[in-house]
Amino acid sequence: MKVKLGDVASYINGYAFKPLDWSDEGMPIIRIQDLTGNSYQMNRYNGQCDEKYEINKGDVLISWSASLGIYVWEQEKALLNQHIFKVVFDKHKVNKSFFVHQVADILEKAASEAHGATMKHLTRPVFNALPFYLPPLPQQEKIASTLDKITSLISLHQKQLAKLDELVKARFVEMFGDTESNSKHIEIRKLGSISEKISDGVHAKPEYTVDGKPFLSVININTGKIVFDNCKYVSEESYKKMIKSTFPEKGDVLYTKVGATYG
Repeated sequence: MKVKLGDVASYINGYAFKPLDWSDEGMPIIRIQDLTGNSYQMNRYNGQCDEKYEINKGDVLISWSASLGIYVWEQEKALLNQHIFKVVFDKHKVNKSFFVHQVADILEKAASEAHGATMKHLTRPVFNALPFYLPPLPQQEKIASTLDKITSLISLHQKQLAKLDELVKARFVEMFGDTESNSKHIEIRKLGSISEKISDGVHAKPEYTVDGKPFLSVININTGKIVFDNCKYVSEESYKKMIKSTFPEKGDVLYTKVGATYG
């Protein structure tokens, strides 16, 4: 059966810790950057706090602002900061792994519809109203077991790819030496002299359409490949005007020259 996400469990929002509350001692404070891996040092709180904000190993956490995501906490006992929900399974019999897999998919879809152009944000009413598929517990467990196996295989494959990437880089240095010092005295030429053409895309923001020709931006080219997820579109008329200066063809190399990441 289908239910609303707000009817599946209770969601406790974290405490609004202030910078003055931070300390070098006490319990760690879980912030969004601590979940996404963008933090190098956790802040701590050395005072009294309501136990409802306490997080233990195995608890499910959902970040609902700035970066949408669901996580299973696997570290020491900690305190929860604001903009993160702690999930308490007190309304239905729900397999935790099944819940995590499904909510991850729900949040990914909701991200494109969230408020804010640069900051993803889900209000409590919107979050609670999101649809959730809730089959009987045995079926949940069966689905979760299958998805866990798939996720494990994907993780293993990603680790293998990372190792291969390291091998390629090591082989490159072995063949060509250090590119900074040019220890093997390889001829250096400017990129423009070995390229048929180097050009960039349109600078003015186009008028987007529901469908038509794909319009690639920085977010579509930052992982070593072109990703058409969340790709915008322009009309045939706009497309014909744009390709007068730059006409991408199969086999072309695309490089992002602005943005948070190069790719």
